[in-house]
This record gives sequence, C-alpha cells and structure tokens, in this order.
Amino acid sequence: LNEFPLGAISMVLLCAAAAAAASIFCEHLFRRDFTHSLWLQNAQLYTAGLVCNSAPLLLEGRGQGLAVLSHPLRGFDAEVWAIVLAYSCLGLSVSGVEKLHSTVAKVYCAAIAVFTTAYFSHLFLDFEINMAFLMAALTVSISLYLYYSEPVRAPNPLSQLPTRSAAAA
Repeated sequence: LNEFPLGAISMVLLCAAAAAAASIFCEHLFRRDFTHSLWLQNAQLYTAGLVCNSAPLLLEGRGQGLAVLSHPLRGFDAEVWAIVLAYSCLGLSVSGVEKLHSTVAKVYCAAIAVFTTAYFSHLFLDFEINMAFLMAALTVSISLYLYYSEPVRAPNPLSQLPTRSAAAA
C-alpha cells in the first residue's frame, strides 16, 4: 500500500466509514429504549459480540474443532487481565457516553484519549511529542471548545401555536 497512496487512503476512509456506522448504530440501540438499564443493554451487546466473535474461532480452530474451547483462557496472566479490566471499563464509559450524550461526544473522548495516551507514552516509553502533534492537539481543543460553547437554543414558542389549517379542522 505504500506505493499506492490512493489505496491506503481508501482503506482508511473505508475503516472510518465502518467505525462511524457502527458508532451511530450503537448509539441508536442505546437510545431507542430508555426503560432498559445501561447494564442490561451492555449485556445484550456484549453477548451478541461474544457470539459473533466465537463463530470464526470455532470455524478456524486449526483442525482442533471444539478442543479450542477446552482452554480458552490459556496464556492469560496478570497483565492480560489488567488489559481486560481496562477495556471493560472503557466499554462501560463509552456506552454511558453514547446513551447520555452523542456519538460526537464519543469521538471527542477518543481524541482526548489519544492525547492522554501520547502524554503517558512520552513519560514512560520515550515517545517524542513533535510540533505537528501539538498543533493537532490544539486543533482538537479549539474544536471541542467551539462545539460545546454553542448555547443550547430553546424551541421557538411560536412553533407550538396551531396553524390555520389545524385550527380549521
């Protein structure tokens, strides 16, 4: 893909479109019914994810069939469980943001997470933060400020008045 930047760009755009569609669909699932708790909705989504991700595992199995399931957690040590716990907390926080806010708010959270990750990578992994990265962080910060500084407009009270056609009926 390095020789053909259009191919790489099209793959990035395809991945972005798939991620956006998944985010909007997930937000729709969370917001369509406020009578169910966030925990129940998470359990339903994670169960569907477990089923969808288990099918390729069983089909691939490398000739082992159902023997793959005999030790599905083989190789999980304390570090892996810490990662599982961290991603579980991330999933719960993302679902809360999507149920109570919007996909746009989730995207801003993801952008802030990138900058937070870069900061900790700079502290612990010798990641070099350059001027381009700082300019990107500034751009996201300004867009975040502009997005949330827009006042929420109350509905126009005149739009609630009956129209002539409604009054005649």
